[in-house]
Amino acid sequence: NANGGGFNNYFSSGSLVISDGQSPTVASFATGTVSPYGGFYSGTLALSYTLAETMAGGGVTKILFTHNGGNIDVNSPHVYNISDPTKLTAGGKTVSVDLSSIGLVSGAYYDVKLIGSDLAGNSITSSALTPIKFDNI
Repeated sequence: NANGGGFNNYFSSGSLVISDGQSPTVASFATGTVSPYGGFYSGTLALSYTLAETMAGGGVTKILFTHNGGNIDVNSPHVYNISDPTKLTAGGKTVSVDLSSIGLVSGAYYDVKLIGSDLAGNSITSSALTPIKFDNI
């Protein structure tokens, strides 16, 4: 039952056990920030997504920035943990990521994905936003 973001519902009665076998889905993963510098972003990047069900917190559901070009980034991938529980429930959400605070390298390009698990442990990886070019100089 997907009502109210409910694939995570469980039922147990005697030998009857019903658990969540439905993989979560993420739709409309996109940037809501206009790139002001010829395709490069600096400062804060707004990322929007729509979840079909409630996702797990505690560092399980996150946005991953993986180097794919430009200047070298030996510390890739970089992680933005979605720690606000209101950003993990079913429906449309937006998070603002301070790109400098997660350690991106100026002049580097990144693939950006939302990854995580629902409350039953079923995992998801969104399609990639690419390239997200970063410049803080």
